[in-house]
Amino acid sequence: MQCELLQDVPSDDLRLILSFFQQRRIFRGQTFIHKGEPGEEMFIIHSGRAVVKIAQKNICTLSKGDIIGEVCLTQPGSARTADLLSETDLVLYGITSDVMDRIARSYPQTVGILWKNIARIEGRRLRNTNDRLEDVTRELAEVKKEKSELEEQLFETTQTGFSKIKRALVSAK
Repeated sequence: MQCELLQDVPSDDLRLILSFFQQRRIFRGQTFIHKGEPGEEMFIIHSGRAVVKIAQKNICTLSKGDIIGEVCLTQPGSARTADLLSETDLVLYGITSDVMDRIARSYPQTVGILWKNIARIEGRRLRNTNDRLEDVTRELAEVKKEKSELEEQLFETTQTGFSKIKRALVSAK
């Protein structure tokens, strides 16, 4: 299985570690992870695509080799951070934090490699999130500026209209 999570794991250890993962099949169109629910398992996508959604907005698409739910390995039971919807039929391989801890006792160096890979993946995701947040913040500032300019134009137009009405009323007397 080609996956950034498994990068640099010795091949003998890789076969053993993969034997601890449990296969799970998800049909197209299913929301299989719900934001806010407690997470107990991390998944590797073996085949198919899943859409990450927050507040009904598509954030990104994950596919073969991507990992899902890695936060629950460091914080078992923590709330899922997004909804995941299967865009196609999916085959996932999952592992719980308890199983990961058991593997770590027998293969600490290999699990250390996995944690390093998870940290690299999370670091990239954090940078991407920061970039998106920066873009949204910039867009919000532009919208606020446009709103302020429109309010100023509306005020000036209203003042001009009131002045014309006042003159018309005065000359009508």
